[in-house]
Amino acid sequence: MPLQVIMSIQKLLFAWVDYFYSQEGSEFLNQGPEGYLYEIDENGDRVDLELPAQFESSEDYRGTLTPAYGIPTPTIVTRVEGVEISEFDKFLDDETAEKVDAFGEVPIPLLYLTSEEQEIVNTIEVDLQSYVEQLEARFITGVEPMSNWDKYVETIESMNIEQYIDIYQEAYDRWASS
Repeated sequence: MPLQVIMSIQKLLFAWVDYFYSQEGSEFLNQGPEGYLYEIDENGDRVDLELPAQFESSEDYRGTLTPAYGIPTPTIVTRVEGVEISEFDKFLDDETAEKVDAFGEVPIPLLYLTSEEQEIVNTIEVDLQSYVEQLEARFITGVEPMSNWDKYVETIESMNIEQYIDIYQEAYDRWASS
């Protein structure tokens, strides 16, 4: 397939995924097009429609309208505006607030490096990451004996891992103090 065709397909795919991360796209993906499961009345309110006779549930019918039925799809998951929250969703909200949100912390935040830090990290990271991934696989599969662990540590230390760690520590400290 010519590169130009591949590039145009990629653009279309990314536009499709991008749309499903919008509010409108998420609702379309999860609820299907208007006129099947629901309509919007003259006041702008959502009105659920009756199911066709051959379907036992709205989920069975929804599965014929949208790919977001039993498989992961690229989308945000939000409540549909105008739809009353079920008792089960209220229960989930309460349980999440009590048992997850109360204890949740960002384990590793998105860290921003200065231009100088990024330049240094770029020179260290490629070789370091490649070496670590290769040796990880070799240790796991037994190709590299565990007796070589100290040599592995010495090698990554010689690849400036301490400087790499220090840069990310400084970036984390900036984040934590902001």
